[in-house]
Amino acid sequence: MSRRWTTVGIPALILFLAVLPSLLPLGHAPSPSQTTSFYFHSQSSKTANGVTTNLWANTSQFWPASVQTQNQSAVKGSPAVWNYYTQPQMAGNASLSGPVTFAVFLASSANTGGGTVVVGTLSEVLTDGSSVLLTNASLAGVVNTNVNLFTITTNPGSMQVQKGAILNFTVTVFIPRTTTTTITLYYDSSPDNSYVSADFQSRFGIVFLNSYNQTGDQTTFFSRNSTAQGRQVTLQENGFDSLGLYDIQRVNGTIYSPSGQIFVQSSALSALLGNATDYSGLWELNFSFSPGDQSGTYHAMFDMMDNGGSKVTAQLSITLTASLAIHLETVSKDSAPVPVPGVAVAIFLAGQPVYAGFSNNAGRVDPIAFLSDNETYVISVLWEAQVVNQTELYTPVSATTLALSLSVYQVNFAQALRDGNGNLLSLPPSSFQISNPNSTVTSPNPTGAYLLPAGSYTISKVIWQDVDVTPASATFDPSLGKLSLNLQVYDLVVSVVDQSGQRVPGAGVTVFFEHSPITYGITGNNGSVVFHQLAVGTYAVEVSQLARASVSAIIAGNASVRVPVQITQSTPSWAIPTLEWTILAGTILAALIGYNLTSKKRKTKRFDRSVRP
Repeated sequence: MSRRWTTVGIPALILFLAVLPSLLPLGHAPSPSQTTSFYFHSQSSKTANGVTTNLWANTSQFWPASVQTQNQSAVKGSPAVWNYYTQPQMAGNASLSGPVTFAVFLASSANTGGGTVVVGTLSEVLTDGSSVLLTNASLAGVVNTNVNLFTITTNPGSMQVQKGAILNFTVTVFIPRTTTTTITLYYDSSPDNSYVSADFQSRFGIVFLNSYNQTGDQTTFFSRNSTAQGRQVTLQENGFDSLGLYDIQRVNGTIYSPSGQIFVQSSALSALLGNATDYSGLWELNFSFSPGDQSGTYHAMFDMMDNGGSKVTAQLSITLTASLAIHLETVSKDSAPVPVPGVAVAIFLAGQPVYAGFSNNAGRVDPIAFLSDNETYVISVLWEAQVVNQTELYTPVSATTLALSLSVYQVNFAQALRDGNGNLLSLPPSSFQISNPNSTVTSPNPTGAYLLPAGSYTISKVIWQDVDVTPASATFDPSLGKLSLNLQVYDLVVSVVDQSGQRVPGAGVTVFFEHSPITYGITGNNGSVVFHQLAVGTYAVEVSQLARASVSAIIAGNASVRVPVQITQSTPSWAIPTLEWTILAGTILAALIGYNLTSKKRKTKRFDRSVRP
């Protein structure tokens, strides 16, 4: 995975921290309160809110090489007093939410004796110079010549500190001695660093996070298809600090990939805007992604820590996607799929249409669909007013050709319409009709191949040789497999024997329809001749031989039939008998029950009909 880190000023991943004082933070501390420690310092003399002093307290811990001390004299009735003031002024309103603890290191030139009391007082000095007492507490103890820690804790309480005020930490030591004694307060050294610790409610925090693209437009979506410049992101984080930004020790960011792996390791942000006296500020982290990085949701986790160790956190998510070219094709569900033209394809996202196209003669849908690889789509296909495919929950993973397998099947009627024995017809039907699943009736070409949606179809009025040869059961569903429909077209086998039952080869056999000859054949060595593919109907058969005879019979059936003909001696003046051999072959389509097929007008056939023994 390639990454490029950039500097400030190049459009990249930027983290921004700022806030309006009236907004509540979204960030949170590990406990309801945020503890801050103010360390005593001796600095150059400055004036704030009418107070001029060189004794200050802030949250930084920059210890000098040597121990710093402040000496005060005390005697009974005149205590030793030290005043330290916070700097800079409060940058915003704050609320003290818990006890205030004074931790001071004291030593005395002489043992102060019993009855010594150490008092810690917290006040605020307003911008007009007036002082307001917030809280205080006392501790009885002896200050002796060794340095000792005195810890004074006030009772918990809620106290408001106003914007622009400075805090005044006062340490007072009352002694019973009547002899003046020097008391020393130690600070600014690692082992003896006096300080005051206070708990604040939501003193600093993160308000909100925003993300922007390289043009400055706010967005949470970024495309892997973009150019190098387009793959750059800007994240902004708004936050605040009531004490002033000097108290912010660090702002770090860690970004996790959609798979949960660390994408950007905990990285320190750089401050862009804000100084020590500001209530809000701006920090940034520059970042870019590569076109090969994983698509999905990236989670950016940011934490801001003050000098006292309190921390607030916030999270921002961005989505990295690729817009993938999906080439759609519509094909039938046959074992050897064929393209299906004229199909309407629609793609929906969360129930809303996002794409529409039609397939051409090659089954390719135009235009190309560009789909995001982090979304789930439903693809619906409509053909001839029927839904022939609905793909649920499709999520693209790469640019691909997607074949939409439709519930459409190819039917070749030249191969499907056969005679009663299942053989191909010598001649196709002249016409037929189909009742479609949508209740429409069509008249396809009997020799054509068609794509048909799944469903129940009924074939009717199959006209072959001017006769309706529709079988009694003529329904089919193309989804159930290759169609083969046996029509009422059958073979006729005529067997000729003599008086003794011997087969008669070479006998001429003529088949008549409505007194007109339609085909002729000669018996073979087995005394038989076969007439192929005669439509259902009534036929007459005549046998001529040197020894002539005439018999008649009526044959009825629904398949190919065999007709035995026995010849007898007769005078040479034998004539065509008036009685006919009759064959009734096949059954009648259920929809045509009762219809008299024998009443149909049939054209006279030519006498060149091919036969074989």
